[in-house]
Amino acid sequence: EDDIVIEKVNGVQGIVSYPFNKYQRLDLVGSWNHYHQSYYHYSRPDASLDVIVPTAILVHDDALWSYTGPIAGKRWMAAVEFSRRAWGSDLDFSTGFMDLRNYWRLSRRCGLATKFMGGASTGEDPLRFYLGGSQTLRGYEFESLYGTRMALVNLEIRFPFVDRLEMAVPPLRLYGIRGSLFYDMGAAWSQDRKFQAASTPDGALIRLMDLKASIGTGVRISFYPLVIKLDLAWPTDLAQVQRRPVFSFSLGSEY
Repeated sequence: EDDIVIEKVNGVQGIVSYPFNKYQRLDLVGSWNHYHQSYYHYSRPDASLDVIVPTAILVHDDALWSYTGPIAGKRWMAAVEFSRRAWGSDLDFSTGFMDLRNYWRLSRRCGLATKFMGGASTGEDPLRFYLGGSQTLRGYEFESLYGTRMALVNLEIRFPFVDRLEMAVPPLRLYGIRGSLFYDMGAAWSQDRKFQAASTPDGALIRLMDLKASIGTGVRISFYPLVIKLDLAWPTDLAQVQRRPVFSFSLGSEY
């Protein structure tokens, strides 16, 4: 039966950051969160959960930024976090995650951006990773792919699209509209089922299975202080490309 679930989250978090140099640092994070769920219509028992998680994060960032996002350099981070019932937590898991991003200038105004992400979670209560949507795997519904294992690759060529757009009605001026061509590929799966990245059903063409991919194009509009991102993505299994594109809208700088 449908009901209204009321969830309250209370917690505290502390962070200690130690810089090794201008570009690298180590973050040590400790958090405690209390989750409480109650039901509005039906008399179901309330549920509560306490989660204690220490996290260590190694960060590197020497990227050079433009008004829509990074244009040169690299950014990466590697993180590990744990939770144990012996500490008073109601969950037991170990999780590792890595995010690596590189940026190359192909010319004065064009660039190539790459992003590689991967993660895994184990234990009695492994965490889930989610893919899908404008921030991860474009062309697929938001968080439609999930599992305790995850891998993602984003490749994007960025170039100038419209230098100046001026309108009389409404009176509006936009400068430096950027364009992009991208290819995304990723998967999320769990340990309890067999993962099959691709197959060759006809003996010739490779057809993606659990591994998902898309190709697309987009524009980035700097509307200070926001960056508006509009994307059209066509899901593909490498054997064929979906005819109807999937549109996505998001706010924020490029990855």
